[in-house]
Amino acid sequence: MSLPSRRDLLAGASASLLAGCGPSRRPNVLLVLLDQLRAAALSAHGETNIATPHMDRLLDEATAFDCAWTANPVCAPARASLWTGLLSTTHGVYDNGWRFDPRHETVAQPLARAGYRTGYIGKWHLYGRSNPGFVPPSHRAGFDHWQAYNVSHKDRDLQWFEDASSPLRPTPRDAFGPDVQVDQALDFMRSSTGRPWFLVVSFGPPHPPGNAPLADWSPHLPDGALDRVDPQSLGLRPNVPEWIRSTNEAFRLADGSPDPGAHAYLHGYYASILAMDDVVGRLVAGVDRVAPDTLIVFTSDHGEQGGSHGLYGKSEPYAESLEVPLGFRWPGVVPRSRRLEAPVSLLDLAPTLLDLAGARPLRRQHGRSLADVLLGAAPPDDRAVLAEGSVAGRAWHALRTRRWTYVQRHSPRAASLFDHATDPWQLADLAGDPSLRGVQTQLSDQLALARAVLD
Repeated sequence: MSLPSRRDLLAGASASLLAGCGPSRRPNVLLVLLDQLRAAALSAHGETNIATPHMDRLLDEATAFDCAWTANPVCAPARASLWTGLLSTTHGVYDNGWRFDPRHETVAQPLARAGYRTGYIGKWHLYGRSNPGFVPPSHRAGFDHWQAYNVSHKDRDLQWFEDASSPLRPTPRDAFGPDVQVDQALDFMRSSTGRPWFLVVSFGPPHPPGNAPLADWSPHLPDGALDRVDPQSLGLRPNVPEWIRSTNEAFRLADGSPDPGAHAYLHGYYASILAMDDVVGRLVAGVDRVAPDTLIVFTSDHGEQGGSHGLYGKSEPYAESLEVPLGFRWPGVVPRSRRLEAPVSLLDLAPTLLDLAGARPLRRQHGRSLADVLLGAAPPDDRAVLAEGSVAGRAWHALRTRRWTYVQRHSPRAASLFDHATDPWQLADLAGDPSLRGVQTQLSDQLALARAVLD
């Protein structure tokens, strides 16, 4: 007689939790995906420059993770990892502009086979450099309903595609794109009857409307959005150097003029987040009216440096780029007002959703299901999580434990070590400290083992 697997036991636990609720209790799943939203920019994660009440409420009504890492802090590879549960070195998308190989299995395909209607609304960013870009059905990775585009950050000039290669536009033409996408999402939910659904709403903001640094975010934002933030009153993180705080010559705008500085950049970034907080609030309120028995997952593909360590954008193995919000809200099933400190990875998202939906796992995955943690069947553990990326062609790998971030850079080879217990801003690189030689060796070995196992 064979013993039941962990998956069988979890299915039994889920069935006990859901007993008496009927077959429709298999969750509808809404993944709310923002672009370039760092966790630290939410007041729920300690931000004091702005208040984000709708996102905060969503996380408060969820089980949320305080240390969720993206698998790669760049849009396209991060998204490929979200859908496959695989690192870039396996799914093959290393940077923006790369095209995802549709032979890789994604989370949408097992869900579709399990009877789910699958849908995707918004930014895709896995079909090369086409902008805004029609994505043919052969490259939609298992998503059936499609109101999406490959990539664009003209959020007051939204264009999307459905089955035909001609773009569609909202009325009025300059409507704020995320508001249009909320309406599309609620229409999808209303039309999905008789079977559960899985919908991704992939918003463009708060990704900037061009390459950093920027002088003008207004093409990206609703009217009056910039007036909601006073750039001169913004408090900057301690790891934002003095030289980048105001006008500086180190970076140049597209017209050749000096960068106006981190205060100006964060003015637009925070205004964009406030606009998206309103959008998220409207979306969640709509879900509660139209499909209240819905598992809402809230996250971002990666974060934003925002001047920290003298950098804008992402790509670097710092907390501002790597740490994203992550919450699971399923009323009556997943405990609310629960914050977990153990590190997790966005690689875990696909395995978790398949587990909660009762679908078979992906054929290959680097992440692991968090369903048992979310359902209270097991406590979170203290495992380390892995991320990878590159800066100017220099590859790096990083490991995160509760206390430490260890980074191994390649070509030339160099290491960094940060102690989050004493240095949350990552100001003191402790690599090479003789008193921490044992810690660094242990983390280096752990990183090498993780890479070997995953390869």
